[in-house]
Amino acid sequence: MIPKKIIDNSDVKLSTFLNDVLKEIPNTQFDIATAFFNIQAFALIKDNIQGVRRFRLLLGKTPEIRNEVTLSAVLLKMIREEVERFDNLKKRIAWSRNSYNFSAKIIQRSGSMTRSSYMERLLYL
Repeated sequence: MIPKKIIDNSDVKLSTFLNDVLKEIPNTQFDIATAFFNIQAFALIKDNIQGVRRFRLLLGKTPEIRNEVTLSAVLLKMIREEVERFDNLKKRIAWSRNSYNFSAKIIQRSGSMTRSSYMERLLYL
């Protein structure tokens, strides 16, 4: 049985996978549906195709991109938004630290409340 997996040429090349399957199951039906056909890639598996009962090749139309936005533009926008969120977070953290330090100075000067009791009151208000 042919394993169900996605082949993206990162760890296993498609030609290696197809050759292994065709050697394991030589008398099979071999159907390929693809948008692109490369004769050099076909040459890598042609020897093992000789034993198949039926071979079909379905070629699709090359996709037409009608969108003016490229993948790189979309990714760049996402990165900029992420950096902006990070910058805003840094500003909020800095503001919180400054507020805490200001409050701590007031507490120290007043002497009426400890820093921890002041923070407890802030948290439960």
